[in-house]
Amino acid sequence: MSALWLPGSPAFEGVHPPDLLWQPVEESFAKDPACSVFLKTLSRRFGAYAGLARLRTSHPLPFGYYRLKQAEGELFLKVVTPAQAERHLAADKVAQWLNVHGIATSPVQESIVLDDTATLLVQDYLPGRFCAQNRQEMQCLGRSLGRLHLALQAFPQAGDVKARGMARFAHLQARLLAWQKGGLAIELPDEVMAVLRTYPADALQVLVEEAQMVHGDLNLGNVWMAAEGDRIQCVFLDWEDSLSAWFNPMKDLAFVLERFVFTHDLEQDAHLDLGLAFLQAYYEAHHRRFNHPEHLTELLQALAVRALLLLIEAAQVAHKPLSAEWKKFVFLYKLADQQRPLLQSILCQAAESALNSSLPPAIPPPRSHSKS
Repeated sequence: MSALWLPGSPAFEGVHPPDLLWQPVEESFAKDPACSVFLKTLSRRFGAYAGLARLRTSHPLPFGYYRLKQAEGELFLKVVTPAQAERHLAADKVAQWLNVHGIATSPVQESIVLDDTATLLVQDYLPGRFCAQNRQEMQCLGRSLGRLHLALQAFPQAGDVKARGMARFAHLQARLLAWQKGGLAIELPDEVMAVLRTYPADALQVLVEEAQMVHGDLNLGNVWMAAEGDRIQCVFLDWEDSLSAWFNPMKDLAFVLERFVFTHDLEQDAHLDLGLAFLQAYYEAHHRRFNHPEHLTELLQALAVRALLLLIEAAQVAHKPLSAEWKKFVFLYKLADQQRPLLQSILCQAAESALNSSLPPAIPPPRSHSKS
């Protein structure tokens, strides 16, 4: 059985979340015993409220996300399993620390046990939306991510994150070697075997070179553009991965470029423009750079292989991954190769722009003063 922490099933299938659909909770909702406990808990804790809506996701009832409307404002609610709640609350210490140090997050305000199977997490609801594919918001995200990476270098428990992260990395790398040598008996889709059979296990090392603590899961659903009057603020959500996210910070950038830019149905010039806007803004906020023209391709393929290895872990503990999840990461692995010229062009143009501007040159990351 796997000793690794494994993320739960995704709330949305595919690479991008759909448009958010909030559905009012009807009276029939209370007919389910577990849902009835949830509703009674809300009434006891919050009294009369103006409305309750549930986000349409793949979660079974009563799990998932809710918006609770009160006279004084709205709350964002998550119903999760006790194990997920434990992880959420441990990771929330990272979010709280970052909030104090000037990075926008959305910490948990309260945790309420519903029963033996479910826990309610309460957060402020932040009006806003997911990041749009335009220069302004990609620049906002780039600057915000640069500041986030700088802040995380000083996180007091970074040494613990490093220990967990490197142990996790070593475990997955060993799994890949074992599978390639025939020592891991598990049935895999043909397209997954084709990728894992030819991928060099030592190529995963690119993920942890010059590593530091990072967010670890910057998909579209974990970056929220909160509305502040006429301005937007980039808020980083869901910090569960950060407890073991010890990676090259360019891993976070590669993930953002993949999910926010390259996998969207845009003209190549638009991919190039948005990618450059994001990278140039990051380079203004942080000294780190991609090391060479192939660096982004290498990181993206390593990320896809790592995701496949985590799916193997999940399959071994009876959490059978959806067929679409296997296909998604095989697709992303191949996409990185197909887009190689575009990825090289973005890195080269971003590096040239940095050299021709007043930006400071790339320098090695400072050593964290935290225990390691």
